[in-house]
Order: sequence, then structure tokens, then C-alpha cells
Amino acid sequence: MRKLFLSLLGISIFVVSYAQRSISGTVNDENNQPLIGVNVTVKGKTIGTITDIEGAYSITLTGPEDDILVFSFVGYQTEELEIQDRTLINVSLKPDLVQIEQLVVVGYGTQEKREITGSVATVDVDQLNKSNSLTLTDKLQGLVPGVSVNTTGQPGSIGDIMIRGASFFGGNNPLYVIDGILTGDSPNLNPNDIESVQILKDASASAIYGNRAANGVIIITTKKGTKGKLRINFTSNTALQEITARIPLTDNYGWARIINAAHDAIGAPRQSLADVDFNPDLNTDWQDVVYSENALMSDVNLSVSGGGESHSVYFSINNHYQDGTIEGPNFNRISTRLNSEFSFWRKLTVGQHFTVGYAKTKGLAGSESVEEYTGDIIGPFSAAYEMLPVIPVYDSLQVSGYGIGEFNKAQTWSENPIGVMNMFHNFTENVNILGDIYLNYEIVEGFNYRLSLGLSSSFNNYKRYHKKFSF
Repeated sequence: MRKLFLSLLGISIFVVSYAQRSISGTVNDENNQPLIGVNVTVKGKTIGTITDIEGAYSITLTGPEDDILVFSFVGYQTEELEIQDRTLINVSLKPDLVQIEQLVVVGYGTQEKREITGSVATVDVDQLNKSNSLTLTDKLQGLVPGVSVNTTGQPGSIGDIMIRGASFFGGNNPLYVIDGILTGDSPNLNPNDIESVQILKDASASAIYGNRAANGVIIITTKKGTKGKLRINFTSNTALQEITARIPLTDNYGWARIINAAHDAIGAPRQSLADVDFNPDLNTDWQDVVYSENALMSDVNLSVSGGGESHSVYFSINNHYQDGTIEGPNFNRISTRLNSEFSFWRKLTVGQHFTVGYAKTKGLAGSESVEEYTGDIIGPFSAAYEMLPVIPVYDSLQVSGYGIGEFNKAQTWSENPIGVMNMFHNFTENVNILGDIYLNYEIVEGFNYRLSLGLSSSFNNYKRYHKKFSF
């Protein structure tokens, strides 16, 4: 820039002139590939150019150094960069997901969503990952219109999902297709590995999958390695769960008043405190006893991805642990995944998906277990409201060591929930293997032949037993 001072007829004139300078560089996409035809302009001016076949550009400026270059291209986010004193400016544009036409995985391939005549719902994976729920079905709750999910909240349990309402024949759960493999939902599936989820709602899905698709289809695509430098992603989440809702119940003195009122109502003599062994210091809050103060839930996930022009690899390992919000049940899962793809020639691609998961669930004792041995259905939730405040949690005078109700003293139809959960045990161990090997050959442009060999196998070990007891 040059500054000149001229004097004409006693008037001073300030003249500023700028030297020409050239700015050059390249514009690439998110995969570091050159973008052709990107508009490169100077903000607020009519100066501009476009990138060539190699993504390169060159533009000559005569303005100040605080000019701003604007890079714009259809399907990508516009980028603005200050020039300052630079002569070389390279930029990578990010895709504009709002502008890109949404592709939906349907059956054996993909289609643009606008071309699909059937009812297909695409799940927002970012919203899916905001949930700390254990399984995919729990995460889907409230995210997809027309899809209802009923969950028990028990650690390790899989929710019941209905896509088109209740079924008259068989169950309501849909068919799951994970990377092309027909399978069912499993707590061993790591939601962190999910790339996309599509839900086929109407009967047209049965044209591909048969009657197994009568209740709808959930198509899951897992993540692949990305081209470029090795990427390592580590996440760790810890949460605490607590049942805060409490039903206001009376205390030990309130129980005594109710008993007295019942005797007075029928004209029977009241029971003396000595007869019922009333202890004013014994006031058991069974809701506090049954409900855990803080139920720990943790999720640790490590993933590694990378690749080049002819290969890509994705590997992950996950550990998820969850305590129940009541004493007793818990869930622990360890799962690993390896996805890879290799291109030997331009038209031949070989790849695989492989995952192994192990899960151990300590179930909720006291429902079906007690029913089998006593004929009554007893659960800790109902017992928390039915047990009396004058019954202690532990009682050394009883054979079991747990407090129980006694006839004509503290009679109740319920069982000691802590005793039930400590006496009855049920454990479930599950090992799930899911994977496939595929070969894809492009015969001509737009026409591929794909050969896939898949495996879905599950091994279960279930134990249920009870200790010697007397309630």
C-alpha cells in the first residue's frame, strides 16, 4: 500500500493505492478429496473465481489485508476466512446435512427417502445417544411417531416395542436387521456402535423379509472406519438413579390407631401393647429399606477407526454396568466390535462385521421364584407398601433371620422383601455372536452383485435357586 500527499491550489489531497497481490490454495471435502467448482469470492465485493479440477484456486486482490474470502458450494457449509497477510489459504468444507438428500437403508440397498412409497422413519442418532438407557429399544422411547415402547426399568431387560399396535398372533416385537443379518434385539448390542436406524412400519417390508416382518422391521447399520488419520474416541459416563416418588404411609403409632379403630368398629376389646409386643422405637420405613438410595449406572466406551484409499477399520470395546433402583438386581455387559472393508480392485470390495458380547444379569427375585414355592406372587414393590412399620427388617428369633408378621400381632399377607431378595437368586449369562463376511462386485455402474455369509448365535446359562428359609 502506498500513501501519497498532493497539494493543488493550496488544497491537500490524501491518495491511497494498494499493490496487487495473489491469494491461492486448495478446497477439499471432509475426506480430503478436491472439490471442483467451489465459488471463491471476496466478501462485499464482486471479485471471485472457482476451483479447478484439482480443487485449486487463485484470486488477485487490490484491497486491504482485512478482506474476507468466502467459500461456498452446494451441499456444503459456507466458510469465511480472514486473509490478513496470508498468500496461501487452504480450506476443508463440511457437509451441510440439511441440504444433502437423505438416504434410507431399505432391504438390500438404499433409496432416497422421497422416492419411498412405504412408511419409513429415520431415527436421529444424535438424539438416540443423549439417552443413558441400556438397550436400543429403551432409547427409541418417545423418538419415533407411531412406535410405542414399554419398559420395565429392570437392569438388563429389553423393552417391548410395538410399531403397528398390538398383534393378535405371536409377540409384538419387530424383526431386527443388523448390517444385513436378520436377528432379534439383544442387551449385548452396544448402542455406541450404531451409525443409523431406520424403521419400516408398513406391510411392504414383508415383500423382502417375509412374515417375520409382520410387526415391522428395524434396520440398524453400524459404524465403519473413516479414511484419514487414526481416530481414537473414548467416552465415560456415570449416572445415579433414584426412585424419588414415595407414597405417604403411616408410622407405628398410626398403625396402632388403625388397629384400635378396627376393634372399636366391631365392638371388640382393644389389644394391649403387651399382647402385640408394641415397641415405640421400632418404626420401619419399608420404602426406604427396599429402594436404593443411589443406583449406579456407568458406561465406558473406546473406539478406534481409520483407513486409507483402499481400506477402513473400526474397532470398539464397551462396558456397561447398571444397578437396580431397588436392592438386588444389576446388569453388567462387555461387548466388542470389529468392522473392516478392503478394496482389492476398483470394482471388488471385501469386508466383514463381527461382534461378540457377554452380559450377566442378576434378576429381580421374589416374583416368579416365590410363586413357584409358595403359590403367591410376591414382589418387593408391593411389599414396600404392604409390610407393616412395626415389623423389623431383621429378627434373630426367626429361623430365616428376617422379621415376619405374626398372627394376632402384626398380621400381613406380604413377605419380608429383603429376606425374599436375599434368599431367592436368579442369574442369566448370555454370550452373543453376530457377524458376516461379504463380497461386493460392481458389474457395471449402478449394478452390483453382493455375496454375504452371516452368523447369529446366542448361548444362555440360567441359574435359579434359593437358600434354606422360613417365612
